Amino acid sequence: MRENMFTMRRDAPVYAKHGRYPVRKAVPGEEVVTILDGKEETRNTAQEGDMVVTGAKGEDQVVSAETFAARYTPTGVEGEYRAVGCVRAVQNTTQEDVAIEAPWGGVQTQGPDCFFALPCTEDGVPLPGEAPYLIDRDAFERTYTLTNKT
Repeated sequence: MRENMFTMRRDAPVYAKHGRYPVRKAVPGEEVVTILDGKEETRNTAQEGDMVVTGAKGEDQVVSAETFAARYTPTGVEGEYRAVGCVRAVQNTTQEDVAIEAPWGGVQTQGPDCFFALPCTEDGVPLPGEAPYLIDRDAFERTYTLTNKT
């Protein structure tokens, strides 16, 4: 389903990520369960060099060292980073819960009003090797701003 959603929606709007987030080094082998609104969204086992980012709704998520370096910059405050980067995103129109294979492995689930997001450049070109993932609607609205790019 995730490939079809983005094959059909290459014209999806481009959104820029913003915000400052608490970050800590992950412990290799540490299992991090991402909980949103009392429901498990995904779980991930940290590898050497991974970081744990606390999101807009207080949820912890493992971010690989490579992804972290591309999508976060230091703010000057210890343990705090600023999110950078863009995604093409569309809202789930199925009106049903969604489950996909997460780019980081395992299953990612979200509710009927979530967004499908694909990392891209500021001009909306998908980033090589990236795959779509799900974002909770409320978290999406708190952390992304529509750009003028389509």
